Amino acid sequence: MKKIIIAENILKAFDNTNSLFRRGGIEVHSANTSEELLELHRQHNGDIMITDLALPSMGGAKLCAAIRGEDSLKNISIILACETMHANLPLCRNAGANTVIEKPIDPVELFIKVSELIAVPQRQDMRVMIRVALSSGAAGSPPLAISENISISGMLLETTGELMQG
Repeated sequence: MKKIIIAENILKAFDNTNSLFRRGGIEVHSANTSEELLELHRQHNGDIMITDLALPSMGGAKLCAAIRGEDSLKNISIILACETMHANLPLCRNAGANTVIEKPIDPVELFIKVSELIAVPQRQDMRVMIRVALSSGAAGSPPLAISENISISGMLLETTGELMQG
C-alpha cells in the first residue's frame, strides 16, 4: 500500500469521491503544519509527501531540508507547492523537493506528478488487450455485455444476464 502524507490545505482542495487520494492501495495522512507532517512521516514512513512552501511553522523548504538531512527519512518523494514558482524554484530545489508545482494547483498536474513519483500508471499509458467470452447456460444468444474503464486499476463489466464465477 502506498502512503501519501499531505498538507491539509492541499488535500481539502482536491479530496472528493473521485480523487486520487480515495483510490484503493493508497493510504492518506494529512496535517496542518510542517512539524505535524514530519511526525506523520516518522510514524508511517511515507512514499510521497505533498506540502506547501508557505505551510505554518517551519515551512515547506525547511521541512524538505529536515527530511533530506535525516537518513531514516530521506527516502520519500516530495512535491512542494508554491506561489510564483519561478521566484521560488531555486529555494525549493535546494531544499530537496523532487518536483515543484505552482499554486493554485492544477489537479491534473498534481495527479501526473504523484503518478510519476509513486509509480501509479496513468490511464492513457495503461492499455491491455483482453478477451472476454460470454456463454449462456440457457438456450439462445449470449447476453449483451459492455465494458467500461472505471479507474487506473479496474474495469467494470456490465451485462444484461447473470454472471457466474468460473
